[in-house]
Amino acid sequence: MQTTTLFRKLLVIVLALWVGGFAMAAGQTEPAATRSDVGFNEIGFPIVDEPITLSLFGIRQANRPQWEELSFFHAMEEKTNISFTYETPIGTAYRERKSILFASGMIPDLFFGVDFTEGDITQFSSQGALLPLNDLLDRYMVELQGHMESNEEIRRAITTADGNIYALPRIIEIPFDVTEKTWIRTEWLDTLGLSMPTTLDEFYDVLVAFRDGDPNQDGQRDEIPLTSAGIGRLRHAMLAPFGILWLSGFPMLDADAGGTLSYIPAMDEFREYLTFMNRLYREELLDNNIFTNTDPELAAIGREQRLGVYPHAAPFLYNEYDNNELYSALSPLARRAGEPRIWPRHNGVQNGRAVLSSTNPHPEATVRWLDYLYSVEGSQLVDQGPEGFSWQWVDATRDRWVQNSVESRAEGTPGVAGMTPGIRLSYWISRLDVPHALHLYRETTANYVPYWEFMVPRMVLSDADQRRVTAILADMDPYVEQIEARFITGEEPLTDARWQAHLRVLEQMGIRDLVRIYQQAYTAYHR
Repeated sequence: MQTTTLFRKLLVIVLALWVGGFAMAAGQTEPAATRSDVGFNEIGFPIVDEPITLSLFGIRQANRPQWEELSFFHAMEEKTNISFTYETPIGTAYRERKSILFASGMIPDLFFGVDFTEGDITQFSSQGALLPLNDLLDRYMVELQGHMESNEEIRRAITTADGNIYALPRIIEIPFDVTEKTWIRTEWLDTLGLSMPTTLDEFYDVLVAFRDGDPNQDGQRDEIPLTSAGIGRLRHAMLAPFGILWLSGFPMLDADAGGTLSYIPAMDEFREYLTFMNRLYREELLDNNIFTNTDPELAAIGREQRLGVYPHAAPFLYNEYDNNELYSALSPLARRAGEPRIWPRHNGVQNGRAVLSSTNPHPEATVRWLDYLYSVEGSQLVDQGPEGFSWQWVDATRDRWVQNSVESRAEGTPGVAGMTPGIRLSYWISRLDVPHALHLYRETTANYVPYWEFMVPRMVLSDADQRRVTAILADMDPYVEQIEARFITGEEPLTDARWQAHLRVLEQMGIRDLVRIYQQAYTAYHR
């Protein structure tokens, strides 16, 4: 028995040493002595005179081609002399596989088309697994530097608490990509002789008319005035009238004019929002199925022409393409007449889309390969795939372009998923010769851009702070989601006593630590 136990211990040690050695070999695809022998070029193409192959890890969408089949990578290899071996798990399997890679030390040279969170960046950089990119960026990434010089938000957003840059972003210039949208059926307004609402009271009156006035003219009271697939989708639009700037996926924090942060679910304005939403719910102006709705269900109801107001990326997603222009973007609402109208936008920087391992044997070549995606030509390539394969100009003026098909784009580039690094240029998308895309662009530009204000961004915290925030939010997020639903439905009366009890729960869960940590990060972000 003792011999067996000893043997097992020795076997574990041997395997650990073997895995560690294999991990080092996996991260170093070429001997160090030959790294300078590939003919690296600091400018121009190809990037290296001698072909090199790196290991790449990314997220692949289900039912999409393997990445080695995508024409984007073929075009990039032809231009740069850099090819890859690929590991591309699908969807939820990505995070599990990524954790295994870091735990084993078998880290690929490049993570590309990924979603490294702030917590990921903090954790793995503190372990020495990620390569700091500051010097490489300043020396070799000319295109990205140009964007950083014209938009100071970019460097702020990708710089960590230790002053280093470990991940590269997707930068978004397009108005409809940097905010959420809420759509209102203007055809119904016209039918009922109503104007576009600009205040909460006017909005309430419009919803009542949608409920009672039979705007779809089918002789039934079957219209749903206001709906959403979950309250989180709608929250941004209904918080804005109360002076709170927030978008889904961002910290539940709001900054006042002096830069002082508050946790939104503890704010008096949040209570006012809950009170208004409860009124809509009680009077069946807000869909009473809002907490259980799914996108397919609402799309089916939308095709029946029964939806008045809803949030979504575009109106046709809950309707038909042919009915797209029956909806307009609902401009921000004021709490009362004469008060400000504001609308949240994020900084257009989605960090964590590309990361280099600290064992990458060709970091200079790799960052130059990535930098091309921040150029005009490179951004078009990663967004749509190669010209002629996935898209083409309408005529010789090169002023308008069209997709050849949705399928050809999916076969052309991993950029379909919106996870790749690079830049989404406003001028490029505004020239897409597709009616529903132009409608989306024009509506967002006209109805939201004039009211835009920056909200509290995502920020990379120190390792210790990130662990504390993660622990707090593990309890606080589910509680807030639950109590918000109970207040809105009236299951929990929104009395003074109950509100104070809610604040005490947040206090017990660590709201002071949460706000303190983020306040320090926010102050440093704007320093």
